[in-house]
Amino acid sequence: MSERLERVLRYLKSARPIAEKSPTLGRVVELIDEAIREAESRLKATRSKNGRNH
Repeated sequence: MSERLERVLRYLKSARPIAEKSPTLGRVVELIDEAIREAESRLKATRSKNGRNH
């Protein structure tokens, strides 16, 4: 699961600068930022959960 989250996070972070270049995509940038925060939070939770299991 963490591998998938890491991949999603990489894609989101690479998409953000592209979206920033267009003034009409302001809402998209906000959504990307929100998705990045959510993915980072889930990744952190997954890693801490895995750490407890090992």
